Amino acid sequence: MPRPERLIHQDVVCEGHQVIVRRYGAVILALAIVGAACADEDAVTTGQPAATSTSTSRPPTTATTSPATTTTEAPTTGTSLAVGVDAALTVANDDGAFLVEGDFVFQLVDGPVELAIADGSGGLVFQRSSDAGLRDPNATIISYLPSDSFEPHDLLVPTGDQYLKLRDVGDGFVWYTRTEGDNPDNARETLRSYGLENRTVDEFAVTGGWESGSIEVSAGGPNVVAYWHAEATSGFTYYAESGTRVGFEGDPYGADGFCADGQLYDEATNRLVGQSCYQYAELSDDGRLAYHQLELDGAEFRFIVVVVDLDTGAELFRREFERPDQGWVGKGMDLSGDQLIVNRTATGAYQAPYIDAFLINLSTGEVSEIGFDGQARFLGGPMGID
Repeated sequence: MPRPERLIHQDVVCEGHQVIVRRYGAVILALAIVGAACADEDAVTTGQPAATSTSTSRPPTTATTSPATTTTEAPTTGTSLAVGVDAALTVANDDGAFLVEGDFVFQLVDGPVELAIADGSGGLVFQRSSDAGLRDPNATIISYLPSDSFEPHDLLVPTGDQYLKLRDVGDGFVWYTRTEGDNPDNARETLRSYGLENRTVDEFAVTGGWESGSIEVSAGGPNVVAYWHAEATSGFTYYAESGTRVGFEGDPYGADGFCADGQLYDEATNRLVGQSCYQYAELSDDGRLAYHQLELDGAEFRFIVVVVDLDTGAELFRREFERPDQGWVGKGMDLSGDQLIVNRTATGAYQAPYIDAFLINLSTGEVSEIGFDGQARFLGGPMGID
């Protein structure tokens, strides 16, 4: 079956983009945002393309080995964050990008935002749309709100028939995919990283082609995982920081498995071997993997969230969610410490609107709705704004 190919540090011509050179003169926020006036004299933009480079190595991490928590009860509802759940989030929706912490909400960016991810140093990387179906490459520009500015700037700008999609941000790198081509001979999707400090782009791997590509990409610790599709098949592919493919005991598909038409397929034996498929892989920086397990039960799929130790495969958490009338669909996640965000859309329709995400406490099994519609991510550090 067609799987993503590997491409290790091939030199590329990068997207044109504006580079923001800035000082961190921002007011740092812990529980609130304080505005302060600041001159813009240090902001410099340039239309020159970034140089290519190899990725900077990330420090080794230590895997979590806490015992598994299992529950099959229906999730609780309500805005539990407002009554004591300790989490600061960024949430993106049709109205903009927001900082949400309990009942405190602050708008960071106006206008429709598809995904917004804090850079961990007071800035915000965001994208208003990644919809290539609009046939407008400039609609897929990836933008940046520096910590010392009220005004966002274009960070990565496609050229020609290129379309960009923001995937993840961490350790000073912006991870995104670029698709181009319109026929089986020239269609190509590549996973790339952009260094916020060194302002360089590195083409990391080829992740798709004609009628194939990545649905979700997550970077955590020294590894990257792509949840990919190829026509009626899907699966997980893992990369080390060098761009080489790697395997892990914690991969639910194993070395030879993938999903085919909603069932588990074993490539080694060319047989359907189970009624489960796995979706939306999410890596943490400390060596854990979270994913959705969809298990066919009659005419419906049971929806289960699982967290495992990536290296050993030890199951750390499992919870089944009741979905009355299959009324919502689980989407991408974010895993940090003992908390897990599970984003949701109202239906399975293409580009269905995001509703309020679940926040799961992995230690207690408690589940809350964040009480604010949109695609959510953990803040990952203090947010600064002038």
